[in-house]
Amino acid sequence: LRVRVVSGSEIPLYTSGILRPVVSIDACFLEHADEEMLRAALLHERAHISAGDIVRVFVAQLFFSVNPLGHLLRPELEHWRQAREACCDGDAVAAGGEPMALAAGILHAARFDCLEVRNGAFAALCDHDDRVLKLRLMLLMNSPLRTARSLGQFVLFAVVVVALAAPHFEGFQLLSTFHYEIERLLHP
Repeated sequence: LRVRVVSGSEIPLYTSGILRPVVSIDACFLEHADEEMLRAALLHERAHISAGDIVRVFVAQLFFSVNPLGHLLRPELEHWRQAREACCDGDAVAAGGEPMALAAGILHAARFDCLEVRNGAFAALCDHDDRVLKLRLMLLMNSPLRTARSLGQFVLFAVVVVALAAPHFEGFQLLSTFHYEIERLLHP
């Protein structure tokens, strides 16, 4: 896990970088965090990296930027992000993080005001909704979520890969057939 300390960040703790992810921690947040809180927070960020959340968010943002109706799905992306936060909390606890320390770190990050940027940090944590923060803490303290790979996820991934790759295999002639059918429809 690559970690760097920054100062003047609007978000107290975050991960960036697709190929070589780096966890950035604001110096002010670090100054007020104890060892267990920091360990739990780093385990949480490691869960994001292991799950590929950085790439997923990048791809989603890319698709939203080219899709003229992408703004309609933004609330769903935020719901997914909040669900991922809760799942990464569970993964951090399963990896040995202390639930109380992680909860304290989440609250510390929500109240992050070293540079009077509380609104930016709060928005990053729970999208301006304290109910989401309460739900996340309740899930963490009552029944930590542990993400698990299912057979359905693997099958879905395999189907998507085959669907994207199949047109490019000459033996299937899908592109030729598609081209022929379009020509037939346009020129009867």
